[in-house]
Amino acid sequence: MPSSASDRPKKPKKVFRYDEPKRLGGRKVPLQATHDKPFMNFFASLPDFEEFKTALAVCEDPRFNCLLEAILDPRNQNTSYVRLARLQGITLPEINDYWRNYNHHRGMVRMVAHLPEVMEDVAKDSKSSADECPRCGGSGLTKAKTVCVRCNGQGTVRVAGDNNSRQILFEALGYTKKHGPLVAIQQNFEGGSLVDQSSREIQKILQGAPELE
Repeated sequence: MPSSASDRPKKPKKVFRYDEPKRLGGRKVPLQATHDKPFMNFFASLPDFEEFKTALAVCEDPRFNCLLEAILDPRNQNTSYVRLARLQGITLPEINDYWRNYNHHRGMVRMVAHLPEVMEDVAKDSKSSADECPRCGGSGLTKAKTVCVRCNGQGTVRVAGDNNSRQILFEALGYTKKHGPLVAIQQNFEGGSLVDQSSREIQKILQGAPELE
């Protein structure tokens, strides 16, 4: 007698999926958003959530803008951020990479603010200075009471400035040309080079993000 449908073994309930196609290296994640611990930990470890919302606001990817709107929507106050991100099709690697790049650009803005002082230090390091004559000990005379030929009786000798600092200074002023860069990194993107992309992002940050409610 053939077995009925109720006697057949039930297929195990699917509890995992891939946030991206498996063939593309997608991450295996639980179907329940709150069970996705790595994604939950990402939001829990954000040091400044207000800054994170600013990052979402200035992002050129409309999915991140929609995520911000969903976060600010009072109707979603009991919905996990992971679920809201999933509804916009945002994966953990994507939001993690964007947050890292955003803070990289913030760091560049702060670094550039210190550039005048650093350049002044380089210029000071490149300057020559006077130091005590090592031969006469600053007296200007030898043990035989004759004029020290090293310092010509002055007691001090001229010490050249730091050669590396001078090279950086002359290159910055355009007086010398490099024969080759010390470090050459060339990365091209659809929107231009990495330097161009960073400059655009810095400009956006300096201009300010849209006002958040």
